[in-house]
Amino acid sequence: MEDKVGTNTDAFLSMSDPYENSTATSADIFNNSIRDFFNDDHNMHLNESKKTNENNTSSPCSSANTNATDGLNVSTDELNVSTDRLNVSTDGLNISTDGLNISTDGLNISTDGLNVTTDGLNVSTSDEINNIHTKTNETIAEEHTIDDYLVYLIFKWAFKITMPVCLIIGIPGNILNIIILCRYISDSTSSMHIILISLAVSDIICLAVGTPRFIISYATGYDYAANSDIGCKIYRFLNFVFSDFSSWLVMLISLERLVAVVWPCHVKSWCSHKTIKITIAVFLVFLMGINFHVLLSHGIVSQLKHEDTQTFDCIVKEPEFAHYGFVIFPWIDFAVFALIPSCVVILSNTIIIRKVTIAAFKRRNTMAVILADKSNPASSKQQPLIRRMTIMMFSICGLMLLCVTPTVIYGFMFKSLTQNGDLKSSVIIAVLGYYGIIAFYFNCTINFLLYICCSQRFKIVLRSFFCGGTTANDSVTTSKL
Repeated sequence: MEDKVGTNTDAFLSMSDPYENSTATSADIFNNSIRDFFNDDHNMHLNESKKTNENNTSSPCSSANTNATDGLNVSTDELNVSTDRLNVSTDGLNISTDGLNISTDGLNISTDGLNVTTDGLNVSTSDEINNIHTKTNETIAEEHTIDDYLVYLIFKWAFKITMPVCLIIGIPGNILNIIILCRYISDSTSSMHIILISLAVSDIICLAVGTPRFIISYATGYDYAANSDIGCKIYRFLNFVFSDFSSWLVMLISLERLVAVVWPCHVKSWCSHKTIKITIAVFLVFLMGINFHVLLSHGIVSQLKHEDTQTFDCIVKEPEFAHYGFVIFPWIDFAVFALIPSCVVILSNTIIIRKVTIAAFKRRNTMAVILADKSNPASSKQQPLIRRMTIMMFSICGLMLLCVTPTVIYGFMFKSLTQNGDLKSSVIIAVLGYYGIIAFYFNCTINFLLYICCSQRFKIVLRSFFCGGTTANDSVTTSKL
């Protein structure tokens, strides 16, 4: 039995882990102690068995002793099993050691994770620093004002200078136009005088309504169009109506010249004084109807600019007119103020140029002798007369086209740029606004200067008006002004 126990123990010990045999650990000492313990226990049971056998040699219960011995053997097997279990526990300790090593590796992995986290901290720190610099740059950029833009300053000072000049020159000049044209209108058979007088009146109203507003606003800071709904409505209505009216009167000038050149036989009937007056009245009533909604929709509206300053503007106030005022009406205003007059002016002038060119070519071929005769005063004066009238007409029409364009662009871009609310959009709005206002009021002022530069007869009448008295020749020439 001793050999069996030792054999089983040695056999199990020989099945130990290679890692266990390769290293001198406390598991070896523990196994030797277990072996000594079970050897001593086995010897003790053998001694007890011998004593029992000696006492019960002749006893009839020998079979029982045999059974007891078998029970002892069973106990020994159980002890062997226990030994196996203990050895298994020893392996469990070795496995636990491996587990500790794995845990150490896990710690190393955790250390790598810490390194990654450190890298993440470095990246986030770098991003935060970059964000700080970006925010600092944005803060510096936001500290810029609209006055830092050179183009804005140029148009701002041009606007400040132009408004008083237009008021000082434009209103007196147009008044002189009316006086001179009314003084000699009874001697003229042409209806052009009526159109030019109406144009002068329209320009005076535009200048009288608009330019004082800007001058007073810059001088005192008071804007009468942005301090009361009544002032806003009246200002916008008069401004829209008579700005459109001036464009349509220029269109009427082109149509009158077209009839005079293409259908000269019908000019007295188609362009009589009565017909022209009725046409002008119809134009005015039509334009008042187109712009009548301004009296209902416009008012004072508070707005916040890019620097969070509150301002008051004269724009569409009533919600029911918002879509019409901001979406539909700009297209109507574009057609009425610019598109229709511009198309008619361009088409009329093109036909006039073509007709005059063809007529001049035929005249040179059929009347070469008469045109070459310098002693004939009629032939020598007819060409300059036609040329001056054509130059003046084209100057008025061309200037109108140049001056209405920026105003139309401003009307289309105002809403979209206002919704952005940034500094750049505010600069664009301001520059377009200044340019449109300067061009429009310059157009209202320049007609008087165009008459002086392009019409010799107008200069003669103007000189006679200031100097007093007229000659016979002057009376004849002014009757055909």
